Amino acid sequence: ERIGEAPQGTAVTLHLKPADAENQLHDYTSAWKIKEIVKRYSDFITWPVRLLPEPGKGGDGSDGSDGDGAEAREAETLNSMKALWARPRDEVSDDEYHELYKHIAHDWRDPLETIRLQAEGTFEYQALLFVPSHAPHDLFTQGYQRGVQLYVKRVFIMDDCEELLPPYLRFVKGVVDAQDLS
Repeated sequence: ERIGEAPQGTAVTLHLKPADAENQLHDYTSAWKIKEIVKRYSDFITWPVRLLPEPGKGGDGSDGSDGDGAEAREAETLNSMKALWARPRDEVSDDEYHELYKHIAHDWRDPLETIRLQAEGTFEYQALLFVPSHAPHDLFTQGYQRGVQLYVKRVFIMDDCEELLPPYLRFVKGVVDAQDLS
């Protein structure tokens, strides 16, 4: 069913084709796969993405029935991170920056330096870059992955984007969020 414009608060329900062994669609019906996809690609979007638990199961996977067949099904919010680069600088604390760094860099230490960039014009972007407090152990290996993630309108596009920073800054971790890819 096509509609012109969806009003705010619209619920979107997706229906998949029947699963068979050839197309591997059964993978996309499992709750863990849906959670993984939303966490990876839509963790920073403004609107909450919620998932209802399967009928007969609680949020933790145990049987949620109370004996008389009635169930309280509460939706679980899958995307939890806040896009700190989109908020004004004075509203973001150092602790929030450090938590974001630990989330995107998979590091348990605080960063040495936090750098915020914003450009407006024919190409608009916001960037939040971190200088790690220590050099990665695999910095000089052949297949070292750079740590800058590319987002468009807070939706994850790619990891290890080589075009965003020169090779001598490959130790920098962070996020670049553009308005479009043109």
